[in-house]
Amino acid sequence: MNSEEDSLEISYRWNGPETVNLLDTTTTFGNFTLQPGLYDQVELKVRGSEDDANGMPVFYLYGMYTENDTTTLPVIVKSYQDVTFKTEKDSVNVSANLNSDITSYVQIYLNKLFADVQPSELNNATKINGAIVISDSTNMYLFRDIMHHLGE
Repeated sequence: MNSEEDSLEISYRWNGPETVNLLDTTTTFGNFTLQPGLYDQVELKVRGSEDDANGMPVFYLYGMYTENDTTTLPVIVKSYQDVTFKTEKDSVNVSANLNSDITSYVQIYLNKLFADVQPSELNNATKINGAIVISDSTNMYLFRDIMHHLGE
């Protein structure tokens, strides 16, 4: 008897535009109810869809960069393309007697996002209104590197 054959996949889906600050640790994407039992794994995928964004960026990241240790410039990364984040938790026990929250985190490591970006590239990047804008139409070489790492 193969115990792996008793697995069951359950999927919940919600669609619609939602603006979420991924750097806010109190952000809640939503909730759903799991039937009592022991789950090998609970996986959460959050997909930002271009179709739901109503012309707004699907992914938007804002920060500050210090150029040559003297000038501080805003850095804006924005993508109008579909973006997916995934997180998972192993061995989840849901009790019949208790309502329990399962907290899972979408982790974005800024050092990994910018791993292939050299300071000289930011120093020489095209600026729009005094900001380094990185998108699929501005500073495209930086955009490709960053979005590649976002998908890892």
